[in-house]
Formats: sequence, C-alpha cells, structure tokens
Amino acid sequence: MTEAAPVEAPTTITLSEICAELGIKPQGARVKLRRKRKEAKGEGFRWAFPIEQKAEIVALLTAKAEAKAALKEAQATA
Repeated sequence: MTEAAPVEAPTTITLSEICAELGIKPQGARVKLRRKRKEAKGEGFRWAFPIEQKAEIVALLTAKAEAKAALKEAQATA
C-alpha cells in the first residue's frame, strides 16, 4: 500500500472564490476594490489574495450591505 501525500491548505484565494461565497458578481466586487485599494489600480494586478486577507476583503465588499441592514434595524426599533 502506498502512503498518500498530505494535502496542503491553499495559501491564496481568488476574488472569484470570495464572490461565489458571498453570492455577488465579481465585476461589481472589482469596482469596489479598485476604489478602496490603491494596488488594485496598478497594471498587471492579480485578483488573488493571501488567505490571511480574506476577512479584510470580505469586510470591504460587505460594508455597505451591513451598514444598510443596521440602519433598517435602527429605524425599525425607533
């Protein structure tokens, strides 16, 4: 019997993968990130991020939606 090589966890995540998890379109996500991250405007920028930055990217992409939800909740309780 041969021993299987251990599977390594991925070290990067693509914007496409993040968008699929959030249920949003990558095109809109790229527009948002270009506004909020200087390096995304550079030529040759790749839409792949270290896995450690995933939470930061998700926060940037969902900030407006979360703010709207909080505003609706505040208006409902007022």
